[in-house]
Amino acid sequence: MATARTPAALLRLAPSGAGALRAGAVVGLLLLVGIPLLLLIFSSVRGPQGVLPFQSAAYFTADNFAQALSHRDLLPTLRDTAIYVGGAVALALLIAFPLAWLAERADLPFPNALFVLVLVPFLLPQGTLVGAWAGYLMPRTGELNVWLRGLLDLPIDRGPIDPYNLPMMVLAQGFVLTPVVFLVLAATLRNLDGAMEEASRAAGASALTTARRVTLPLVFPGVFTAAVLAAWLTLDSTTVPFIFGGQAEAALLNFRIWAALNPPDQSFSGFGLASAFALLAMGLLGLLFGLYAFTTRRVERFATVTGRSARSHRAELGYWSIPAAAFVLAYLALMWGLPGYRLVRGSMVAGLSGYWAQLTNPRFLDALFNSAVMSIGSATLGTIVVVLVAWVVVRSRAGPWRTGLDLLATASLVIPAAVAGVAFLLAFLMARELSLYGSLAGVTYALAYRVAIPYRIANAAMRQLGAEMEEASATSGAPPFTTLRRVTFPLLAPAVSISWIFFFVFAVRESTIVRYLGFVEPTIGAGSRFVRGGPPGSASAGTVLTFLFILGTILLVRWLLFRWGRLR
Repeated sequence: MATARTPAALLRLAPSGAGALRAGAVVGLLLLVGIPLLLLIFSSVRGPQGVLPFQSAAYFTADNFAQALSHRDLLPTLRDTAIYVGGAVALALLIAFPLAWLAERADLPFPNALFVLVLVPFLLPQGTLVGAWAGYLMPRTGELNVWLRGLLDLPIDRGPIDPYNLPMMVLAQGFVLTPVVFLVLAATLRNLDGAMEEASRAAGASALTTARRVTLPLVFPGVFTAAVLAAWLTLDSTTVPFIFGGQAEAALLNFRIWAALNPPDQSFSGFGLASAFALLAMGLLGLLFGLYAFTTRRVERFATVTGRSARSHRAELGYWSIPAAAFVLAYLALMWGLPGYRLVRGSMVAGLSGYWAQLTNPRFLDALFNSAVMSIGSATLGTIVVVLVAWVVVRSRAGPWRTGLDLLATASLVIPAAVAGVAFLLAFLMARELSLYGSLAGVTYALAYRVAIPYRIANAAMRQLGAEMEEASATSGAPPFTTLRRVTFPLLAPAVSISWIFFFVFAVRESTIVRYLGFVEPTIGAGSRFVRGGPPGSASAGTVLTFLFILGTILLVRWLLFRWGRLR
């Protein structure tokens, strides 16, 4: 053991097996991210407007970047976007961190039930969730505004709450982000060894001092990851801006990218401009993760799961359990109680006939089957790749290739689905002998390209694992693959399960890539949960059934992964 003291020791002890794993990680990442990234770079320097990058009339130009940087509303757009993103991320962190701590670190009853309940809003379509809030806040007919006018006896016929402004958009997006941030923080806190916190309290430090000087520094990689990923999810999503910002005077980068990809004539005339915006965002992403790499360059400082202790200790809440439970109940009522009530009420307009119409509709059942195959398959493929990449990046020596691999894994976060869809379409048409275009296998492979969020989760969790258990396995003669399967993977079960959930949920919701790749069979993301001409409430019933399918699959996979981790 004297020769195996660094995080890279495992890769040095068995170079041949480690080389195979490293090669597998690189190849897998290139196949999933390299293809759309190359098209993104190529398209950003091709013009003119209205011509596809590969058409004969296209030529190399810097006009796309010049147009993006010289837009007349660029400064107001950057200002409003900074307020929108920063406010939403801060709100999500303020709500999600206490929830994650209660679920993973406190003795609150039924922590697994709390985990599931907090996760529920993430499984609902964003349009359903945000649309329900908008329904309660409609200026004239919204239930909340009507109730407030009656309660306060106001002589007005609209308001008093105006939902169409930037602060309301920040609130809505912050609540939408909370389940995502919670998932990242829950995995981080689950792997945190409580011995150091107990030592701090035994030395006389207060709970606040312990949290500031011990807990927060140790979970910094996970918190930083959650904040950055929440920021880029906010930039990528247009649901809240479209619903709450349609009448607000807010200029957001979301609208600029969406407008470039969706011109009025439904052509690809803005493909190059959208690619330029995406690459500018990628440059900022590189700066942020450069800061992340610098602050976490000594990975052993963040290792909280070691060979000496790999179990977390739950804090006793005592009398604080009452306000903690009140906080949880208030969050759950706002996040899924009110939207869930509206959804279920809509599905029961004609009794259970809407549910029966969906369950007896062959198209809906086919959509469930196709979505299950492609989402489970892509989630499994993507999770294997991100765990391999995270293991190689964290356990290897520092170097340019490792930094490049880290940035490549994160790059998919700024590749719009339309760009990725076109990239895989062109790749499949060039490799016609593989018969991937229009096939379930091709869609399953392409849907795994969103590796950025799961990779950052796996990377942050890997930094929490001390290297001595892997080093002991390697010193005992176990090959790297065996060590990865029998030691690392079980210890990463929380992060693996959450990474898989991200892949799975995004794949179920996806429709853009499915359409571009010529898959004409029904899927959930393409809206096949709706029965055309069915009884009232059929659409809501389809959404409820889809939610139950997603939730059941996630609970099953999470149980299997944690059971496998305990048995190992």
